[in-house]
Amino acid sequence: MDEISFKEFKEILKKELPKNQKIIDVRGPGEFQAAHIEGAENLPFKDVRSHKDHLNKLDKIYFYCTAGVRCKQACELLEEEGIDPSKLVHVQGHSKDWENAGLPVIKGAKMPFSIQRQVYLIAGSLIILGFILAFAWNKWFLLFPFFVGAGMLYAAIRGVCYTEIFLSKMPWNR
Repeated sequence: MDEISFKEFKEILKKELPKNQKIIDVRGPGEFQAAHIEGAENLPFKDVRSHKDHLNKLDKIYFYCTAGVRCKQACELLEEEGIDPSKLVHVQGHSKDWENAGLPVIKGAKMPFSIQRQVYLIAGSLIILGFILAFAWNKWFLLFPFFVGAGMLYAAIRGVCYTEIFLSKMPWNR
């Protein structure tokens, strides 16, 4: 897997990409609709593995996301699936770097909260609610914070957040 900065990516984009090369945004659909690089296609990280055969037919694939974590994981996942690492390019940096580098950005409807922020909102609310109900009513409500914490721990270890997957299917995130 190659790694390049947004400034290097800008130089590549000055020329038109050949048809056998793609720019893939591995963020969720809501994040993609809010703003994305011109010419990019949306392929959420959770769907990368199921598209490996299509991606393997390309000569070069440029992956980017919000902070660089999901796109690097996508490249690593595809390498594990047997795709030639020389085809995979991890565009490093934060999504704010796109505009700072002068990349053409398509802006859509502004999302009030990204899916990740919605996950934090739900987790934080359940933790606070669990403590309030436990102190005011019954100690068994402490199971709320316990299960939220266990779910977040699982998401960190496995790299899969089921709350995020659930929220991505909600109509306000499409």
